[in-house]
Amino acid sequence: MSKTILITGATSGIGRAVAIALANGGHRVIATGRSLDKLRALHEAAPNLFCVTKLDVTRNEDFDTLRQLLEEKGVTEIDTLDVNAAIHKEHTSDHPGVPYEQWPHKRIRCQTFEANYFGAMRTIDAFLPLVKRSTDGRVLFMNGTLGSIGWHHHENPKYRESLTIIHPEYSASKVALNVAMFHLARQHPELFVASVNPGWRETQVGGSGSAGFRPSAVERAVPGLMKFLVGNVNKALSGSFLDLQEKVVPF
Repeated sequence: MSKTILITGATSGIGRAVAIALANGGHRVIATGRSLDKLRALHEAAPNLFCVTKLDVTRNEDFDTLRQLLEEKGVTEIDTLDVNAAIHKEHTSDHPGVPYEQWPHKRIRCQTFEANYFGAMRTIDAFLPLVKRSTDGRVLFMNGTLGSIGWHHHENPKYRESLTIIHPEYSASKVALNVAMFHLARQHPELFVASVNPGWRETQVGGSGSAGFRPSAVERAVPGLMKFLVGNVNKALSGSFLDLQEKVVPF
């Protein structure tokens, strides 16, 4: 059965990969992103996408415009809201040649929370009413190990060090997102609400790795993500942080 899925941050990385896979699977995909050039490239790669349109999750006016566009296109409900848009400004490549102590930490903190946390909350505020109209409504937050306090205490000291040294703002924004997810699930028991950890993938947000650890290809995460987006899910796990095998990740 064809589903209607709205994806934020669909112009690169995991968002782009799942948007194309869902469209190729016959689903009605509303793919959004900040970059008009990347949106055009996405539409060229997957002309069967239902709607490809601009949405900067830090701009309230973009949400107003998109809600109006969906109304004009006759979209009365959303089956899955994929809250995927995020930024990560704490890679060494973002600040070439600058020691960590001299990075613009206050600006990074504000930008990170504005996009990753408040942007996600704007997305929920804008589209939750449409999700609640679906008979199988789902809200998925794309997260990762940096959103888990438990993983920050990993038994491998090198891995633990790679998590904690230069990612405090991104990590904090994702931990906050997990808490918001948990409460959203409790407030709306009729929906399936979860954070999903797709694993460390080769994306702009994920970076290139350090301390001997490297990400894997985005495409390897797509089959596991399809289950959460449009497949059969265990609704008893609503309110959980889950990996691609539906195992609960401590957070």
